Amino acid sequence: MSTPIIPQIFAAFGGLSKLAEAVVCNPSTVHTWTTAKKGIPRWWRPLIVEAGYKLGVPLTTEMLDYLDPGRFIKPPKGYAEQIASSYPDSPGYQATDTSKAAADAIAPSAPLKREVVLKAVKAAGTRGITPDETAAKTGLNILTVRPRFTELKMAGKITDSGARRKNGNGKNAIVWIAA
Repeated sequence: MSTPIIPQIFAAFGGLSKLAEAVVCNPSTVHTWTTAKKGIPRWWRPLIVEAGYKLGVPLTTEMLDYLDPGRFIKPPKGYAEQIASSYPDSPGYQATDTSKAAADAIAPSAPLKREVVLKAVKAAGTRGITPDETAAKTGLNILTVRPRFTELKMAGKITDSGARRKNGNGKNAIVWIAA
């Protein structure tokens, strides 16, 4: 039982195969979402949103959480333009008032914090560094650090080293290096 939103998402990415490529998985995995009772599994949703930013497809995790057509929300007017015109140079935000308020609040200090994170990545050299390690090294809150990594990745200033190390929760985390 495919939810009506899933074909719209496939179309926005240019098809099922293009979406699979964008989130780095097999097309067969993406195809299973068309028959899954609850549609796209939650753990894939942030990856889809991130891939959307890269490709200019304005999605939010909130949009993907709404599975039936009556609850599907469109982003507010101007949302796509805001994301396309300023992200990653300015903090991005989801299609909620609280997310926008948080982005507005961090905007004045985001460039400096982004620079602190970039310096930590560069200082780590080829060993690389995870967001959790960066938070510990710099004294910045992890919730401040993680978005800066996304911004730096989107700006092409850092890249995934291919290595993984455990984070504070015992999960594997990407080890980032300077691009």
